[in-house]
Amino acid sequence: LTTRIYNTFPNYSGGARPPWGEKLAPWEETWFGRRLPKPPGRILLGACGAGREALALLDMGFQVDAFDLAAELASIARQTLGDRARVLTLGYEDLSAAVLEGKKGPATSLAQERYEAVLLGWGSLTHVMEPNERLRLLRSLTLICPSGPILASFWCTNGYSPQNFFPGTQAFGRAIGSKVARLRGIPSEVSRQKFLFHAGFGYVFTPEEI
Repeated sequence: LTTRIYNTFPNYSGGARPPWGEKLAPWEETWFGRRLPKPPGRILLGACGAGREALALLDMGFQVDAFDLAAELASIARQTLGDRARVLTLGYEDLSAAVLEGKKGPATSLAQERYEAVLLGWGSLTHVMEPNERLRLLRSLTLICPSGPILASFWCTNGYSPQNFFPGTQAFGRAIGSKVARLRGIPSEVSRQKFLFHAGFGYVFTPEEI
């Protein structure tokens, strides 16, 4: 459902130029400037969407490999970036399986690569719902980026979260989140799984978990 929302929600299909602009947000510029190595260097960009972050990184002088599980957005990114970057259609679980177990699939070509940095695109770590899958992802990224930074953004209780930015969806999201928690055997009082009409399911981290 989350992937389908990203494939069809109009705001996500504007190539590298969605409503918030074609360039990086101010906080992204500051963050990248502080944490990314100096270009040129190879960066792996996960959950690239329609290519906004990839285009900015290319313009900064980096080499970029990118991927997204939403096939429609990955297709738009390929059109936008042309031959400047490789864009694949796959998810984080595909990458983990290829790197950690050598599983053949859409991420096979990335498993043997080495990168100077990894960027998990805007909010995307939040959509890796299972704790074990999050740990597998981080372990796999450590193998293909052994010395560089791994940057990720996500919903968090002390900052960007559905409660703070989308109050109109709280009741709906709480109802769906509670249902999912019951199906998975998670006590509802400790579940922080949320649902947003334009972003699907996500997990709200605490600073302690990070």
